[in-house]
Amino acid sequence: MRLMKFLTVVMLAMVIGVTGIVPSGTATDHNGEKHEALCSILASAVSILNSGRGGSKLQGALRRAIFGSTTGGNIRTLLGGLPSIHYDLGNRKNWCGTCTHSDSDHYPGKSIPHDLLCLCTVGGNGYPFTSDGSIRQLCGKSATDLGCDVGSGSRCHNGNGHGWSDSKQGEQARRHLSATWDSVVNTCLQNGLNLDLDKARQIIGTKLKIEEEHSSPIWARGHSIGSCGGEWGGICVNYDSWCDPQTYPQWLKPLQLALETADFASVEVTPAQATRGTTNGKATQVSRVRRGTDTASQNTHQSETDNQQLHTTDTKPISHILKKEDGTNLTQPFWLLCAIFLN
Repeated sequence: MRLMKFLTVVMLAMVIGVTGIVPSGTATDHNGEKHEALCSILASAVSILNSGRGGSKLQGALRRAIFGSTTGGNIRTLLGGLPSIHYDLGNRKNWCGTCTHSDSDHYPGKSIPHDLLCLCTVGGNGYPFTSDGSIRQLCGKSATDLGCDVGSGSRCHNGNGHGWSDSKQGEQARRHLSATWDSVVNTCLQNGLNLDLDKARQIIGTKLKIEEEHSSPIWARGHSIGSCGGEWGGICVNYDSWCDPQTYPQWLKPLQLALETADFASVEVTPAQATRGTTNGKATQVSRVRRGTDTASQNTHQSETDNQQLHTTDTKPISHILKKEDGTNLTQPFWLLCAIFLN
């Protein structure tokens, strides 16, 4: 009898291993990993900017990453919705895939929010939410979250004018861009308002590193020049060699360089005034979250040593922070098998 039960356990284990009978995971997420990396960098940049720490060089680089310029800009405005500079949509390939055009306001690498629009806005004819595909999410958001008709379920029906691409740049495309801003960009900004400074430093230091075997960061990898036009696989951002720092200054390299020499031991810039107040109810947490920033600057002498040590040892990966966990079990609970064997 015991032998029979033992054989039953073995057979069940084989079925689990061979057929993969496990709890279903999350829906397929197009650009999920790329979005997670870029979103966490934006959140970290917001946290560090609002702390006022790191020195003027870093603060300027953070502003370029967040606002697209080393001066001016405020978080409150960004939280208010899609900036008017994006209302007049241009060719998606020019905005997201190449710097071979004359538009110095819209090009890959202009700012992190700009690059998130390239990664996370629905493409031509609703791509990637097509009727014959298995994708159910783009950058962790559903088709409805990203501006597709409520009645379309998990899809954007082909041929109905949905999406932003080389050929689709009208009001429908702007609707998708606005939906991406509200559901994706704003979420990353709000994450930064709730992110601890030390964690922000660790995250940004890890996420900005480019592996030796690659020439581009994960979110701008795997696409040829001019291919990010919004059709089929072209939901992407690509940093090409034409984006020279004089005509088309990008945010990535200046931020990497500024972090190498950043001094977090003192506050050289007052905490960003941008995060105080509310806009259309979308920044209700801002004042409360940043309330402790000024107190931190008063206690600088108490934490100077710790901050200096952290500056030299903050290379431990913390990629799980801000990352959405799917809770998927990799194997069937083996206590059930044991129960069969022991009874």
